[in-house]
Amino acid sequence: MPVKDSEADGWVSAYDLFHEDNDRLKNMVRDYGLEYWDSSDPHVAGSVFLIAYLTRLVWPVIGQFVLERRVPDVTLKNLAFH
Repeated sequence: MPVKDSEADGWVSAYDLFHEDNDRLKNMVRDYGLEYWDSSDPHVAGSVFLIAYLTRLVWPVIGQFVLERRVPDVTLKNLAFH
């Protein structure tokens, strides 16, 4: 997983995104569906977003556990989205 400076412009904490900023999350999911699948269907956008989330976050965590028997801290307070 890339490590970036989450204090830079454009980053939002995962905690804020999932608990306080419903419109931003909805827009992020919709924009992802439009950009990668050229679809405004919310079901398609949600599926694409979930696949991207699993691919970029969950599967690397599972891989770390399998390889090293430990995982990085991926709690919402330790993650940020751009």
